[in-house]
Amino acid sequence: MPKPFMARDSPHYGNTTDYYYPPAAATVPPFITSGSGMVTMPTTMMINQFGPSMQGYYHPHPHPHPHHPPPPPPSQQQQQQQQQQLPHHLAQQQQQQQQQSLPHTNHLQHPHHLPQHHRHHPQAHHPIASMTPPLPPLPPQPTASSSSTLPLMTPTATTTTGGSTTTPTTSTGVSTPTGPSMDQEYCDFLYHVGFLQGQMADTYLTLPGIQKTYSVHALIVARSPTLQRHLNNTKKKNNKYYLDLTTTTTEPTTTFMTEEAVHAVLGHLYRPMTHPDIMYLFARPRVLLSILDVADFLDIQPLTSMIYEALSHEWTLETILFWLPYLSGGGGAAFDYGVHYLTHTLPQQLDAFYQPPPPMMNENNNNYMDLAHVYAHLPPHGLLERCIEADALPVRDPMQRFEFAKQVMALRKQWMDGDDGISVALRFNQGEVSVRVIHPS
Repeated sequence: MPKPFMARDSPHYGNTTDYYYPPAAATVPPFITSGSGMVTMPTTMMINQFGPSMQGYYHPHPHPHPHHPPPPPPSQQQQQQQQQQLPHHLAQQQQQQQQQSLPHTNHLQHPHHLPQHHRHHPQAHHPIASMTPPLPPLPPQPTASSSSTLPLMTPTATTTTGGSTTTPTTSTGVSTPTGPSMDQEYCDFLYHVGFLQGQMADTYLTLPGIQKTYSVHALIVARSPTLQRHLNNTKKKNNKYYLDLTTTTTEPTTTFMTEEAVHAVLGHLYRPMTHPDIMYLFARPRVLLSILDVADFLDIQPLTSMIYEALSHEWTLETILFWLPYLSGGGGAAFDYGVHYLTHTLPQQLDAFYQPPPPMMNENNNNYMDLAHVYAHLPPHGLLERCIEADALPVRDPMQRFEFAKQVMALRKQWMDGDDGISVALRFNQGEVSVRVIHPS
């Protein structure tokens, strides 16, 4: 079998009819197989007067330059050996070209600088000479009549205030209209259809202090540990639950359990309240504190924790006076949290009971007087007595507590512009000393 003809074996190697397009690289594979199974030519190839050649990726320099000299022409002996190895029709064609060959040039030319006669080469427009691999065929597009092929959906998550919103995108890059998240849609449906309209309810709930029976769903309200415990201990009647917590509950009732607060807390079990909802209720302190009482009564800790956190940022020395009238009542989670703030959090923030070195006295401590000023505005018959007598108040000893209580009573008289008869006194009981608030008989 004759040796295949190589481009570098041409007697016109380096001639104007031999052009390299683009520079070859030894690492390029001879053929490229696309994903559709079509065999295409690589972009790196060489074209000479015999057509495209995929063998002999030789070039005198990796980056051709017009000033680089071409390689020397082959000798006559090499030409004779090459002609003997060529087929008969190619040998005759080569002899004719040698007779009409042009003089050698001293630089290589890019194809677009060559004479136009190369366009008439019989293989110049051969399909294999395409310099760009063909693109893979486009995937079939779904039509209106096609019921088995659906466009692929690629979800793209974006963030909104109430949660994540999903933006589905088809394979063609067309986005569908955005909307609320699926979780929000489910919650809205449960809230409006299940809670507000009471459709398909299986539980009838009555709470203490509320002259109303709520039609709810056992699977939803079981999120409350208190209600779940009562559901587990209650037998169905006519395939319904009847929960009357006014007679079966042992938890203490609250004075702030209002119908509006119960509606908000039960609605939270269907559609959870968010932090902005809690911040909005700061304009309605009594409703917010009542919601805290109901949520604590039903043991809904996520809601109570969110309200506690919001109040911890809201209550300061400047704002607590606004909230004091809504904390009176003597019971409930809101009252207990108010006592904790007034006897533990605020005194530590002010460092009110810091004992300065003598001869300075507590009355010269501004933070001490600020705390006394707040205590002077505490509502009596509940909050005032609880805070002054609280063990959590960080006083040094009973005498310091007594001095602080007398200062509060003096400021209270100035604030009220009168005397309501309330006073403080030391109480001795079997060697124990305590401070008590005394009400007029």
